[in-house]
Amino acid sequence: MVELVVVIIVLAVLAAVAVPRLAGRTGFEARGFADEVASALRYGQRSAVAMRRTVMVMVATPSNAQPCALRLCLDNACNQQVTDPATSAAFCLRPPALVTLANLSKTTISFDGRGRPNTAGQYLVSSSAPGDASRTLVVEAESGYVR
Repeated sequence: MVELVVVIIVLAVLAAVAVPRLAGRTGFEARGFADEVASALRYGQRSAVAMRRTVMVMVATPSNAQPCALRLCLDNACNQQVTDPATSAAFCLRPPALVTLANLSKTTISFDGRGRPNTAGQYLVSSSAPGDASRTLVVEAESGYVR
């Protein structure tokens, strides 16, 4: 009988602690979006090498007119965009609800035809969900390595 009571208490503690964490997806979405941004930066670098031309990483606050938080462009005005290999449309990353992307370096990073960035950069993926941590992505100045 004592074992049964102990098992019920352990299950109650797990239900109180673990289930709310598993029910909320925002923390997972924020981590997933950070991984998508890192992949997009790497894709921009590889696209620049493949096309032998400059590719710019444009970060903006999403709005109704422009829903993309991150775009890969071939010119400063972003009239020509890199094609998304999954959709064959213009490359566009839209953040999930409660997740934002910010360019901490305040400058547009571009990759030249050899994959070298024009400058180092930092991007912050943050979530307004309680208990979720912000993630900073860094583009190294010399190599363009994204970490």
